[in-house]
Amino acid sequence: MEEVREPSERSNASRILSVLRSRRGQFVTVEEILSSTTLRGWYYSSDSRYVADVKGQRINGAVNHLRSLGFRIETKTRPFPATGARRAVAYKLKIGGR
Repeated sequence: MEEVREPSERSNASRILSVLRSRRGQFVTVEEILSSTTLRGWYYSSDSRYVADVKGQRINGAVNHLRSLGFRIETKTRPFPATGARRAVAYKLKIGGR
C-alpha cells in the first residue's frame, strides 16, 4: 500500500531552514531534521528502506532549493554499505550563509 503526494519543496525548505538556523554553524543530522519537523510529501510503504530513501530525497530536494536561493549549506556524506553510493547524513548552514 503506497500513498503518493507531491511534496511542497518550498514548505519543506522553510521548515528545514528553521532547523538549520537554530543550529547555525553545526551539522544537523537527517534524523534530527526528521524528528524536529514534519515534512510534506511522504510515501508510505511497508518497505522501511524505501521510505527512508524517499525521506532523504525530500530533504535533499529542499536543501537544493535553499541553495538555489543563495543559502550556503554544507553536506556531510557517508557511503551506503549495500551499494557504495554516497548518501547525505547531515547538513550545516554556513555562517554568513544568509
